[in-house]
Amino acid sequence: MDENTLSQEEIDLLLSADRVVDEKPIKDEDRISGFRTKNVNEAEKVIFSNLEPYHSDVSDINELDLLLDVDLSVRVVLGKVEQTVKEILNFAPGKIVELDKLAGEPVDIVVNNKLIATGEVVVLDESFGVRVSEILDKRERLRRITV
Repeated sequence: MDENTLSQEEIDLLLSADRVVDEKPIKDEDRISGFRTKNVNEAEKVIFSNLEPYHSDVSDINELDLLLDVDLSVRVVLGKVEQTVKEILNFAPGKIVELDKLAGEPVDIVVNNKLIATGEVVVLDESFGVRVSEILDKRERLRRITV
């Protein structure tokens, strides 16, 4: 065998589960392909250095500015209704689905599945829009969730 080839005994020793690599100097009698082995029970504790807090070089950027270009999902909820599968299977063109809100009642403005405001439906040219009439505070949002 040449010096780059391991014997079966060396391979078995390297693959045994109760051995780990040690960083101590290698004695010739312990040399197995350039590694010294030792028992797992003799493993040494690893000491990591402390991480330093990250400080940005750019001090004039507001933390909120970093989020200004994040896309959010905005929905306007005209109303809701629960129907059975049978009722839904009877849908046909011209069918009117009655919602839980009255005409002219404020609609809910939902951002990323969180109710944040109410408003009124408006028509702009040939498109619908919503005029925000009230931004809900945290207490109001919680009250509407629990009702």
